[in-house]
Amino acid sequence: MLFSLDGEGNKEKLFLFSAAALKFYKGKGEVKNNSIGIKLYRDSLPPPILSFPSKVTTDSSGNRLVIADTGHHRILVVRKNGQLLHSTGGPKSGWKDGSFAESAFHSPQGVAMKNDTIYVADTENHLIRKINLLEEKVSTIAGIGSQGTDKEGGDTGLKQQISSPWDLALGTAGIVLSWIMELGLLAYRFDPLQQHQVNRPMCFTLGKHPWLHFMFVFYKSVFEFSLNSGCLQVTLFKNIENRVVKKGTCIRFAGSGNEENRNNSYPHKAGFAQPSGLSLAQEEPWSCVFIADAESSTVRTMSLKQGAVKHLVGGERDPLNLFAFGDVHGAGVNAKLQHPLGVAWNKQKGLLYVADSYNHKIKVVEPKTKQCHGSRHWRSQQCTGA
Repeated sequence: MLFSLDGEGNKEKLFLFSAAALKFYKGKGEVKNNSIGIKLYRDSLPPPILSFPSKVTTDSSGNRLVIADTGHHRILVVRKNGQLLHSTGGPKSGWKDGSFAESAFHSPQGVAMKNDTIYVADTENHLIRKINLLEEKVSTIAGIGSQGTDKEGGDTGLKQQISSPWDLALGTAGIVLSWIMELGLLAYRFDPLQQHQVNRPMCFTLGKHPWLHFMFVFYKSVFEFSLNSGCLQVTLFKNIENRVVKKGTCIRFAGSGNEENRNNSYPHKAGFAQPSGLSLAQEEPWSCVFIADAESSTVRTMSLKQGAVKHLVGGERDPLNLFAFGDVHGAGVNAKLQHPLGVAWNKQKGLLYVADSYNHKIKVVEPKTKQCHGSRHWRSQQCTGA
């Protein structure tokens, strides 16, 4: 071994060391540029309609489905019968705003829809994009187009560094519009007209104006992004301050930036490990965000009122043990998952569905009892796709 680099944020060092090593060993005749002649099996297959689709969402009526066609670097909008309504991006990756015909994405993941507007976690571009279906245009609302390392926030959307957004969820009147980042900061609060930064653990309540918010994840912390200007009451532990947070501002909400499975009533002291999916339960008594924290193999909750991060199922009590995975039905920490990537809340039944990805299963969690089990109903069902 010549050297070792852990985690992300080492791109420049990796390129520098790799280039130096290649130059050195080529000079000694130990590295050659001969073609290996590898042919991938997929190259012999007909082009697929979809390529590694990662996330889906529907409009409020359930008549339109939005698909993140990740491998094709595009976003599709279809009717529930599969009829194509809109397509933007692809087939090649890139970053370009504009009309549907000219816009480009790079491995988009999370999607959230409100009326005729779609928000996209443009993962490999490290951006949040906005799709206007009426105007058939794409724009960028957050991120600088390269992987960021900012763990605090405080900048406006197009100045704020973000890193590998994975998922989004949308709500109104103070409910959070969130996106999740790969490295585990759980969210930024982003208000797209004014600007303010809060650097301490806090909870948010509304002033006079309804808000739309993003919550996104990277570097193991939570940040929020607000889409409308409004008065924000910020509770900083024991102090209460009324502040105007302007549209486009990103501020940290929860997460320490350390990769760990740490729960805490103080949101900035909580730790996450590659949170990859989220779902909002805005109604009482839940009033929380459910989070699929992939690397810790847990499902966590974050209070929308206080920001407290709590364990729901999976993992282990040791916050530094990220290898407590398995496939075990049970309650709370006795249940075991393996790298869950998605969650979906069913408020009618009071159940949380979990994509237990590395166990190749969909599981059901009952938040009241913390019971986690496989779906008995689906075991006898067939699943077909077009």
